[in-house]
Amino acid sequence: MKKVDVFLFDLGKVLVELDGPPIKSEWLASPISDAESWRRWAVSPYVKAFESGEISADAFTAGIHQEQRLIISPAAFKEAFTAWPKGLYEGVEALLASLKAHYTLAFYSNTSELHVPRLVGEMGLGRYFDYTFASCEIGHFKPALEGYRFIVESLNVPAQRIVFIDDNKHNVEAARSVGMHAEQAEGFLAVAAAVERWRAER
Repeated sequence: MKKVDVFLFDLGKVLVELDGPPIKSEWLASPISDAESWRRWAVSPYVKAFESGEISADAFTAGIHQEQRLIISPAAFKEAFTAWPKGLYEGVEALLASLKAHYTLAFYSNTSELHVPRLVGEMGLGRYFDYTFASCEIGHFKPALEGYRFIVESLNVPAQRIVFIDDNKHNVEAARSVGMHAEQAEGFLAVAAAVERWRAER
């Protein structure tokens, strides 16, 4: 008997390659490190509000432009941000196709209205997932526990029958706290290895 019924994936840096950090150093008057860019992104109220579906793309763009004191125009930032997800890592489609015959597949991603159409449509992820939990559509933003509880209820399976894979340790810890199995992995090779560990439990 298999140990899990559902593979639940994050997207950015897990299945989807991103074009570097969210705030590029060259957009600022004073350079910052990639780590600082990610730190700023994680604590920005505009990011959380936009990716929770609470504000419009234009309000988000204006807010980030002011908050981060960008030296590029709001329009240039919006264009670059829309293109931030570059595409699927090589091997992702084959991995998902191999899982789909035996498991329920879902994703839970902090993402926005600018990216969902590209992820699900243009990149073709909609072909593989039985459930899509985009933060902007469900109103829950990782790592808040309410989001994970919402997903367990929506999937209608016990939390311990779900394995969640995310690159962020806080998101992984939150998933575990509601009873899911969870693995931290970044990039296709690490994600594929995590999947195989759980698939071997069948």
